[in-house]
Amino acid sequence: MIVCDGFLGNMILKSSEGFVIAIFNFIKTAVKGSLISMLGAVLMKPALKKLKKKIEYDEYGAAPLLGVNGVCMIAHGSAEAKAIKNAIFEAKITVLNGMVEKIKNIAKQGIIG
Repeated sequence: MIVCDGFLGNMILKSSEGFVIAIFNFIKTAVKGSLISMLGAVLMKPALKKLKKKIEYDEYGAAPLLGVNGVCMIAHGSAEAKAIKNAIFEAKITVLNGMVEKIKNIAKQGIIG
């Protein structure tokens, strides 16, 4: 988890997404280079699917926007139904965990804000 201002957070997020997309494209290109590589890719397909599921933004849906008096989730600009569904679940978890109240209590203690 990274806590930062929105501009820096967006830069980190976009850079990370671009890096992941580039790595997967490099892997696809390298795999197409030989029959042995393609066979290895077939054997690794389940592991790569698990990895992709862990790093794809639609699996998480959104991240909470901190600093507002309530729960506000920020989703990807190209988010589709799956991401929005998962964003709603993330918002529910945020509410059930009392994140807004926890942040208010921390702020009252003078640790942040």
